[in-house]
Amino acid sequence: MPNKPIITIGLPVFNGMKTLNAAVRSIIRQTFTEWELIVLDDASVDDSRIVLKDFSDPRIKVISCEENKGLAFRLNQIIEMAKGKYFARMDQDDISFPKRIEKQVQYMEEHPEIDLLGTGILVYRGEGLILGKLPVTEKHEEICRYPWKGFYLPHPTWLGRTEWFRKHQYSTFANGAEDQHLLFRTFSHSRFACLPEVLLGYREEQRTLRKMLAARYVFLKSFFRAALACGWYTLAARLASSQAMKAIGDILNIVFMIKAFRNPLLPLNEKLHGDWSKLWEEVSDHSTKGFPKILYFVTEDWFFCSHFLDRAIAARQKGYQVTVVTRVDAHSDRITSHGLKLLPINLLRLSVNPFRELRAIWKLIRIYKSEQPDIVHHVALKPIFYGSIAARVAGIPVIVNAPVGMGYAFSSQHWKAKLLRPIVILIYRFLLNPPNSRLIVENPDDRRMLIDIHIVHPKRTTLIRGAGVDLRMFAPTQEPPGKPVIILASRMLWDKGVTEFVEAAWRLQTQGIPARFVLVGDGDPGNPAAIPATRLQAWQNSGFIEWWGRRNDMPRVFAQSHIVCLPSYREGLPKVLIEAAACGRPIVTTDVPGCREIVQHGKNGLLVPAKDPMKLANALLKLIKDSALRKLMGAKSRELALTEFSAEKVVRETLDVYQELSECKHAF
Repeated sequence: MPNKPIITIGLPVFNGMKTLNAAVRSIIRQTFTEWELIVLDDASVDDSRIVLKDFSDPRIKVISCEENKGLAFRLNQIIEMAKGKYFARMDQDDISFPKRIEKQVQYMEEHPEIDLLGTGILVYRGEGLILGKLPVTEKHEEICRYPWKGFYLPHPTWLGRTEWFRKHQYSTFANGAEDQHLLFRTFSHSRFACLPEVLLGYREEQRTLRKMLAARYVFLKSFFRAALACGWYTLAARLASSQAMKAIGDILNIVFMIKAFRNPLLPLNEKLHGDWSKLWEEVSDHSTKGFPKILYFVTEDWFFCSHFLDRAIAARQKGYQVTVVTRVDAHSDRITSHGLKLLPINLLRLSVNPFRELRAIWKLIRIYKSEQPDIVHHVALKPIFYGSIAARVAGIPVIVNAPVGMGYAFSSQHWKAKLLRPIVILIYRFLLNPPNSRLIVENPDDRRMLIDIHIVHPKRTTLIRGAGVDLRMFAPTQEPPGKPVIILASRMLWDKGVTEFVEAAWRLQTQGIPARFVLVGDGDPGNPAAIPATRLQAWQNSGFIEWWGRRNDMPRVFAQSHIVCLPSYREGLPKVLIEAAACGRPIVTTDVPGCREIVQHGKNGLLVPAKDPMKLANALLKLIKDSALRKLMGAKSRELALTEFSAEKVVRETLDVYQELSECKHAF
């Protein structure tokens, strides 16, 4: 987990066995994922600690205490441990709606003057029975209008700046009214607000008169002391009379069933009612052991983050326990920060050492037997081969395989690839057809080929077009001034058509065409088609090519370009072209599987034959000379990205596959 999550969520627990699962599950399902949850057990005497052991999310930190100190003390303790910029409250018997943290953090980022933010709440009882929602006061002045009556800012919904909480700690002598006491001490020099949207379900069980009067007494005693300490004698008198009237109202309400001095509950609209019913159904089980478990097996951590992290996060939010098995290089923090369990494996793509490979398979079998996932999702050639073997040995009920393109064996014409191809086909036929499996392909050409050569049955294939793109991050920009910039962004592999791009650049530069040709990306030492760094440097030294190396700011790179080019020999569905389309750039690529899925010739770009640098140069020249055509094609690219290649669409289709296979696995 990173050292600095954006938000720390504090959850003190005391005898919360019956409701704790639902509360924690509602946090795990948050759409905002950069959080840590500190659960502090305040010497529970029930099985709360056993319940908490079922959660394996690395963002959850559980601390057990041997002495009961009360809510205020434990909250202060959690705040001191908090790593986040913000601190949020959560009670053991309440349920947060999925967008609660996201919307509160967004509001706080947009309103730096606010110290503490609440939300609207839905009140429920028992097994999700809705009682209504409480009215909301949104502005600081409204919240603090009558301090002697108390402050309407529901404590379980609080999210504030961590430094504010550290500066203004909870008073331990005000246990039972610690929230109101804190607001009373700070309202004159702090700013509060409350979102009107209902973002938390608040459990309210039947209250006894004794408990209510005891709470009134604590409230009055702590407030009265604070008011006198500040010299607010008139306020102290108003406070005493107000609480006396409320105590009378409690007696009338409980004993005589007369509703007095109490905020009326408001009815819910149909949408909120439906949202709550769905949320309750998702979180109300009493054991995390019922959560489906999915395991991703990918060769490289960078590829998982680039192509599958969004899907894994969505699966986590949907309720899956997610484990990632991969070779760990530089992205472990990024993976674990989203609540994904990471298991490193040292799998080398180029290795053919039989002893090393057998050790890798044996380790994988042990991982599968230990983790016992409900679904395994294998990505690329070796994970499909080794993972399918391990899954069969370990008895994994559902297998999803994703070649993500047909790989070196099918895209390259090198003698090694030709020698490897029939072996790969034979292994594919043996491994890809168990009845409880699904093969996900990224383009129709690959699907057709795999079916035609009898590798997989048509019913066991699903077309999901690539990894999708974040349409907010990759947004259209105006062309920059100056010479047209043509970029080829990818791993620097011969099979990506880099040689043809360099030759096309040389042809156009020697003709005096005013343009810049840029390679973006590094070589891939684990791929047999990798271009040596010395060759890339030599091209740059020639003056015809610029080599920018690996970049982690691709939206900015696209903003500096006029045309995006990828003259690849074969692809699954190239993510770089999807991102280029989302950024509103015209594309020149080859008329090969994968690439032609993204470019409609003459509409949002141009298609050329593979391995033909002359025709590639002519296509680039056409767009270099015609800025109006570039603008028109760029607009069409964005339209295509919006309708066909959004990350949300890919995530939804992938989760549908998991759901479908999970529902029918017992039928086989």
